[in-house]
Amino acid sequence: FTLRGRKGKVQYRPTCHYAYHPCNDAVLSLHEMFGAAGKAQSVHHVLDENELVDGVDELGVLLYGHDKNAYWYGSQLSLAEARKLAP
Repeated sequence: FTLRGRKGKVQYRPTCHYAYHPCNDAVLSLHEMFGAAGKAQSVHHVLDENELVDGVDELGVLLYGHDKNAYWYGSQLSLAEARKLAP
């Protein structure tokens, strides 16, 4: 999202940042892999829906740098809410 003036000069260009944090077990698995010089573990396991106990997905945007200081606009969906919506 870039705003340009009449002569094409950039007037405004926001800073964009994407952040993602996987579950703790996934982070530990990555530490283990990189501690082994990037060699992947020999055994892989993908969790099925019955093994999931808790969690939240968040997607949104944090707008800041304006008179209101900061504003979060987005959604949060817990595992419990997802199971109610799609049993």
